[in-house]
Amino acid sequence: MKRILVLMAVIFFACGLSLSAATVDPVWYDIDFSQEDWLASNTHNLTWGGSNMYVGHVDMGRARKYDRTASWEAWTDGWHSNVTMVVTSSDSQVRLVNVNDPTKYFLAQLIFPLNSDIAGSHTYTIDSSPYTIQTPFNWYAGGNFDLTVLPMTGDPAGYEGTYTTFFRFRVYADYGTADEILLEEEVMNILVYFISPTAPPPGQTYFTNLLIQRYATADGIDVIAMQQNQTSLTVGAATFSSNDARNNMSYAIRISPAENPLTGIFAFHKTSGTGNAIPYKVHIPSRTLPATSAFLIPAPAKGPADFWQDFIEIAISNMNYPNVVFTGGTYQSGLKIELISQ
Repeated sequence: MKRILVLMAVIFFACGLSLSAATVDPVWYDIDFSQEDWLASNTHNLTWGGSNMYVGHVDMGRARKYDRTASWEAWTDGWHSNVTMVVTSSDSQVRLVNVNDPTKYFLAQLIFPLNSDIAGSHTYTIDSSPYTIQTPFNWYAGGNFDLTVLPMTGDPAGYEGTYTTFFRFRVYADYGTADEILLEEEVMNILVYFISPTAPPPGQTYFTNLLIQRYATADGIDVIAMQQNQTSLTVGAATFSSNDARNNMSYAIRISPAENPLTGIFAFHKTSGTGNAIPYKVHIPSRTLPATSAFLIPAPAKGPADFWQDFIEIAISNMNYPNVVFTGGTYQSGLKIELISQ
């Protein structure tokens, strides 16, 4: 199964760009996410009348011996408590989607009762994506995550099958400012079923899905700022799931330049007129180094209940690393994303 993710970019020529100094050091913070495996193994049966299920937990505090780090010893402003958690999911409205038929889904909410030694106690109902939660703390903040699946109406016939979504958690200091710093991130995958993991019974239904998301950041990319500041930009994501255990196979996701998948390099190309292409590199945060051309990301080994699943985000960086001379105008680039069985 193949999907193509197209990135659009417009070159902005702007003056007065400056670099902001980091205000805090992520090593001061100890942020720990944990997830129960049972909601990620396709072993839980949903109910038509709704349900509430424990997903996981987060604890936030100060790292052990944070005050003995060189960065803390050079710091003069005291503990920095301006912390924010941003939650994103596979759809703008949180839902569990049938892997074979995206028109069938269960609406859901992620319930998060936050306890903070600064903000006190407050329960957040995460029903849309992205969802931003202020999580300031002096010594501790945290809480459980519970998934509430809303009651369905009508006839459940035909809704049998496997349902999935994911929740991505990112915790920042100084979120939304020039000093924004990512402190921790975690992805919790949800894989459950209704009546039967296959649809419809009797008989076995095999599925292999690759869901591609194109983030809003893929529009209007400021190439000049990325080159000057040497920043990284996350532009999309891919979610892979399969229950096809008929063969002892493995899977990988291949990312290549859409313009020339076999031998080309990742680059922005001018959409009108002439001009040099602007090269960049592509990587999977926390998993691969920046690459100039096509590369493979092996999917994790088959998990519980004979299922494969993986979630990756796709980022671009090293903008114009060879320092080519380019002219103003509109540029476009494409990423070809393929699922390969081996």
